[in-house]
Amino acid sequence: MLPSTDDILCITQNVLNTMVNMNATLANGTGPTEPTKPLTGCVQISGGWHGAIVVHASESFVRQAAMQMLMIDRAAVAESDLQDVLAELTNMIGGNIKSQVPGPSFLSLPSVTTGGDFRFHLPGARVVSEASMLSDNEALSVLICESAV
Repeated sequence: MLPSTDDILCITQNVLNTMVNMNATLANGTGPTEPTKPLTGCVQISGGWHGAIVVHASESFVRQAAMQMLMIDRAAVAESDLQDVLAELTNMIGGNIKSQVPGPSFLSLPSVTTGGDFRFHLPGARVVSEASMLSDNEALSVLICESAV
């Protein structure tokens, strides 16, 4: 059984609370559903289960997370900091989800894309579970994509 929306929310809340002292709630149509100035993080899982964990977040959310994680002020956060922090959050969320899929499985290194003018495509994969969330009224979503490999 793959993680449900509630499982994804719980995993994300635990990672955010632990790593950056932030929280997330399910969006439920109460705020933005698409992140502004988005960043996308991705890790792939292979082994007993094949797929990817994709994290979409607004630049503002990632900037706030970077300020907390790196203990720096807003003006000191560089573009590379945003990418590093989203990579780490994606890695942590993906690792927790990996522990709930059939194994043994292996987690790839995270990759991060900045901007929204692209299409993510994992050949032969489909979204099997997702959670659209808000953190300080900023959009954040986590998708679990299962590959037919």
